[in-house]
Amino acid sequence: MADLDTICTRLAAYEAAPLTATAEREAAVAIIIEQDGPALRFFLTQRARGLRRHAGQWALPGGRLDAGETPLQAALRETEEEIGLTLGSEDRIGTLDPYLTHTGFAIHPFVFWAGPRPHLTPDPVEVRRIHRFSLAHLGRPSGFEAPEGVQRLKLGAFQIHAPTAAIVGQFRAIALKGEPFDHAHMTEPDWAT
Repeated sequence: MADLDTICTRLAAYEAAPLTATAEREAAVAIIIEQDGPALRFFLTQRARGLRRHAGQWALPGGRLDAGETPLQAALRETEEEIGLTLGSEDRIGTLDPYLTHTGFAIHPFVFWAGPRPHLTPDPVEVRRIHRFSLAHLGRPSGFEAPEGVQRLKLGAFQIHAPTAAIVGQFRAIALKGEPFDHAHMTEPDWAT
């Protein structure tokens, strides 16, 4: 398992691919790492059931860019709105490749360091619950699979699908394992539209 210094070094050395396709809409998400005792953890949210789109699905904190907003600004704003965590651009430790969904979104992922177990306050309109998962879970070889190109991630009893699983998969490969990862051939399940 990679320690924080190794994760930061690998992410600093990684040059995210530019967005090469024209996206109808752009969004940004945050992979947030915290220290919890000796363990490093990251957050996933489960979206509220009353939402019009993607209700109940697993997600990273994030959402659409507002007019005039950069992807980094959107990731920071959405993180504060959804889980009540205020981060700044100085907390960013990496940027991953944009993920293009089959619904026309380009999702820009950023990795942030939040320090020792920050207090989180989920917005009940958007977030049903927040789960903290150990980064050690991502090191398990059986955790990731991609039947028919649909990336899936198993975290305990939970199963997370692309695009979230593909973005976390790239983080795992680059930051935790020091390996290349190309999610260009990945897709989401049909019900995720």
